[in-house]
Amino acid sequence: MRLAGDVGHNIVHLRDDVDDAAAGLVESLVADEPPYLDAHLELRHLDEYTRVLGATERSFEMDYVFPEDFEYEHDVELVTSEMPFDQPLPDHFLSIKFTTVHELWRPWCIAMVDGEIASIVETVRTGPRGVECGVNTAPPFRRRGCAAAATAGWAQLEAQPGKSLFYSTDRANVASQGVARRLGLAYVGAGVALT
Repeated sequence: MRLAGDVGHNIVHLRDDVDDAAAGLVESLVADEPPYLDAHLELRHLDEYTRVLGATERSFEMDYVFPEDFEYEHDVELVTSEMPFDQPLPDHFLSIKFTTVHELWRPWCIAMVDGEIASIVETVRTGPRGVECGVNTAPPFRRRGCAAAATAGWAQLEAQPGKSLFYSTDRANVASQGVARRLGLAYVGAGVALT
Protein backbone atom coordinates (compact mmCIF):
# COMPACT_ATOMS: atom_id res chain seq x y z
CA MET A 1 0.00 0.00 0.00
CA ARG A 2 1.12 3.54 -0.71
CA LEU A 3 -0.84 6.45 0.70
CA ALA A 4 -0.02 10.04 -0.20
CA GLY A 5 -1.63 13.27 0.87
CA ASP A 6 -1.63 16.92 -0.13
CA VAL A 7 -3.58 20.02 0.87
CA GLY A 8 -6.91 18.73 -0.41
CA HIS A 9 -7.05 14.96 -0.01
CA ASN A 10 -5.35 11.59 0.31
CA ILE A 11 -4.94 8.94 -2.35
CA VAL A 12 -4.12 5.28 -1.86
CA HIS A 13 -2.70 2.68 -4.21
CA LEU A 14 -2.95 -1.01 -3.42
CA ARG A 15 -1.22 -3.92 -5.13
CA ASP A 16 -3.42 -6.14 -7.26
CA ASP A 17 -2.99 -9.07 -4.85
CA VAL A 18 -5.00 -7.28 -2.09
CA ASP A 19 -8.45 -8.91 -1.94
CA ASP A 20 -11.63 -6.86 -2.38
CA ALA A 21 -12.66 -6.98 1.30
CA ALA A 22 -9.29 -5.71 2.54
CA ALA A 23 -9.18 -3.08 -0.21
CA GLY A 24 -12.64 -1.81 0.71
CA LEU A 25 -11.72 -1.58 4.40
CA VAL A 26 -8.47 0.26 3.66
CA GLU A 27 -10.24 2.71 1.33
CA SER A 28 -12.89 3.48 3.98
CA LEU A 29 -10.18 4.10 6.59
CA VAL A 30 -8.26 6.38 4.21
CA ALA A 31 -11.46 8.39 3.65
CA ASP A 32 -11.50 9.03 7.43
CA GLU A 33 -7.92 10.40 7.50
CA PRO A 34 -7.29 14.15 7.42
CA PRO A 35 -5.07 15.25 4.50
CA TYR A 36 -1.63 13.75 5.16
CA LEU A 37 0.60 16.81 4.89
CA ASP A 38 3.16 16.31 7.64
CA ALA A 39 5.31 13.18 7.36
CA HIS A 40 6.22 13.52 11.05
CA LEU A 41 2.63 12.98 12.19
CA GLU A 42 1.20 9.48 12.41
CA LEU A 43 -1.85 8.49 10.43
CA ARG A 44 -5.00 7.78 12.50
CA HIS A 45 -5.36 4.26 11.18
CA LEU A 46 -1.74 3.26 10.59
CA ASP A 47 -1.85 0.24 12.89
CA GLU A 48 -5.10 -0.93 11.30
CA TYR A 49 -3.67 -0.66 7.75
CA THR A 50 -0.66 -2.67 8.91
CA ARG A 51 -2.88 -5.39 10.44
CA VAL A 52 -5.33 -5.64 7.52
CA LEU A 53 -2.55 -5.83 4.91
CA GLY A 54 -0.20 -8.01 6.97
CA ALA A 55 2.54 -5.42 6.43
CA THR A 56 5.88 -5.80 8.17
CA GLU A 57 7.67 -2.65 6.99
CA ARG A 58 6.75 1.03 6.97
CA SER A 59 8.47 3.89 5.19
CA PHE A 60 7.53 7.56 5.46
CA GLU A 61 8.21 10.09 2.70
CA MET A 62 8.26 13.81 2.20
CA ASP A 63 7.16 14.76 -1.33
CA TYR A 64 8.36 17.74 -3.36
CA VAL A 65 7.59 19.06 -6.85
CA PHE A 66 9.86 20.93 -9.26
CA PRO A 67 8.64 24.38 -10.36
CA GLU A 68 7.69 24.70 -14.03
CA ASP A 69 10.44 27.25 -14.67
CA PHE A 70 13.08 25.16 -12.87
CA GLU A 71 16.70 26.21 -13.28
CA TYR A 72 19.79 25.43 -11.22
CA GLU A 73 23.32 26.57 -11.95
CA HIS A 74 26.28 24.36 -11.10
CA ASP A 75 29.68 23.41 -12.45
CA VAL A 76 29.44 19.63 -12.00
CA GLU A 77 30.09 17.42 -15.04
CA LEU A 78 26.96 15.45 -15.98
CA VAL A 79 26.29 12.47 -18.24
CA THR A 80 22.76 11.33 -19.11
CA SER A 81 20.88 8.41 -20.59
CA GLU A 82 20.76 10.46 -23.82
CA MET A 83 24.57 10.15 -24.20
CA PRO A 84 26.79 7.19 -24.96
CA PHE A 85 28.22 6.13 -21.59
CA ASP A 86 29.34 2.67 -20.53
CA GLN A 87 31.48 3.05 -17.42
CA PRO A 88 31.05 0.32 -14.77
CA LEU A 89 29.50 1.52 -11.53
CA PRO A 90 31.86 1.68 -8.54
CA ASP A 91 31.47 -0.53 -5.48
CA HIS A 92 29.66 2.26 -3.62
CA PHE A 93 26.53 1.43 -5.61
CA LEU A 94 26.57 -2.37 -5.18
CA SER A 95 24.49 -2.06 -2.00
CA ILE A 96 21.63 -0.69 -4.11
CA LYS A 97 22.02 -3.55 -6.59
CA PHE A 98 23.47 -1.57 -9.51
CA THR A 99 26.47 -2.87 -11.45
CA THR A 100 26.12 -1.10 -14.84
CA VAL A 101 24.36 2.00 -16.17
CA HIS A 102 22.22 -0.30 -18.35
CA GLU A 103 20.37 -1.35 -15.17
CA LEU A 104 19.31 2.21 -14.34
CA TRP A 105 15.73 3.28 -15.01
CA ARG A 106 15.63 5.82 -17.83
CA PRO A 107 15.91 8.67 -18.05
CA TRP A 108 18.86 9.02 -15.70
CA CYS A 109 21.58 11.55 -14.97
CA ILE A 110 24.98 10.98 -13.35
CA ALA A 111 27.26 13.54 -11.70
CA MET A 112 30.96 12.93 -12.34
CA VAL A 113 33.91 14.14 -10.26
CA ASP A 114 37.42 13.66 -11.68
CA GLY A 115 36.19 10.83 -13.90
CA GLU A 116 34.40 9.01 -11.05
CA ILE A 117 30.66 8.46 -10.73
CA ALA A 118 29.62 10.55 -7.73
CA SER A 119 25.81 10.65 -7.81
CA ILE A 120 23.11 8.81 -9.77
CA VAL A 121 19.58 10.10 -10.33
CA GLU A 122 17.13 7.82 -12.10
CA THR A 123 13.41 7.66 -12.78
CA VAL A 124 11.81 5.51 -10.06
CA ARG A 125 8.09 6.09 -10.69
CA THR A 126 6.31 7.14 -13.82
CA GLY A 127 2.70 7.85 -14.71
CA PRO A 128 0.74 9.58 -17.44
CA ARG A 129 1.10 13.01 -15.81
CA GLY A 130 4.15 12.76 -13.59
CA VAL A 131 7.51 11.15 -12.91
CA GLU A 132 9.63 10.83 -9.78
CA CYS A 133 13.36 10.60 -9.39
CA GLY A 134 15.47 8.61 -6.97
CA VAL A 135 18.94 9.78 -5.88
CA ASN A 136 21.99 7.81 -4.72
CA THR A 137 25.30 9.46 -3.93
CA ALA A 138 28.53 7.65 -3.15
CA PRO A 139 29.70 8.39 0.43
CA PRO A 140 32.96 10.14 -0.58
CA PHE A 141 30.98 12.66 -2.66
CA ARG A 142 28.21 13.57 -0.24
CA ARG A 143 27.73 17.22 0.80
CA ARG A 144 29.57 18.45 -2.30
CA GLY A 145 26.62 19.46 -4.48
CA CYS A 146 26.72 16.34 -6.67
CA ALA A 147 23.23 15.11 -5.78
CA ALA A 148 21.68 18.53 -6.45
CA ALA A 149 23.50 18.87 -9.79
CA ALA A 150 22.51 15.37 -10.97
CA THR A 151 18.90 15.92 -9.85
CA ALA A 152 18.79 19.21 -11.75
CA GLY A 153 20.22 17.47 -14.82
CA TRP A 154 17.55 14.75 -14.59
CA ALA A 155 14.80 17.39 -14.38
CA GLN A 156 15.96 19.00 -17.61
CA LEU A 157 16.04 15.86 -19.76
CA GLU A 158 13.92 15.95 -22.90
CA ALA A 159 12.48 12.47 -22.24
CA GLN A 160 9.78 13.81 -19.91
CA PRO A 161 8.31 17.01 -21.39
CA GLY A 162 4.95 18.16 -20.10
CA LYS A 163 5.00 15.96 -16.98
CA SER A 164 5.11 17.09 -13.37
CA LEU A 165 8.45 16.18 -11.81
CA PHE A 166 8.59 14.89 -8.25
CA TYR A 167 11.33 14.31 -5.68
CA SER A 168 10.64 12.27 -2.54
CA THR A 169 12.79 11.50 0.45
CA ASP A 170 12.51 9.55 3.67
CA ARG A 171 11.44 11.74 6.58
CA ALA A 172 14.64 10.76 8.44
CA ASN A 173 16.96 11.68 5.54
CA VAL A 174 17.95 15.23 6.47
CA ALA A 175 20.67 15.40 3.77
CA SER A 176 18.16 14.55 1.03
CA GLN A 177 15.76 17.17 2.36
CA GLY A 178 18.67 19.60 2.06
CA VAL A 179 18.97 18.74 -1.65
CA ALA A 180 15.28 19.63 -2.10
CA ARG A 181 15.82 22.97 -0.34
CA ARG A 182 18.98 23.72 -2.32
CA LEU A 183 17.07 23.15 -5.58
CA GLY A 184 14.12 25.31 -4.44
CA LEU A 185 11.58 22.47 -4.72
CA ALA A 186 8.12 22.98 -3.25
CA TYR A 187 6.97 20.66 -0.47
CA VAL A 188 3.59 19.24 -1.46
CA GLY A 189 2.76 16.55 1.08
CA ALA A 190 3.67 13.27 2.70
CA GLY A 191 3.45 9.61 1.86
CA VAL A 192 3.67 6.26 3.60
CA ALA A 193 4.38 2.85 2.10
CA LEU A 194 3.50 -0.41 3.82
CA THR A 195 4.95 -3.71 2.60
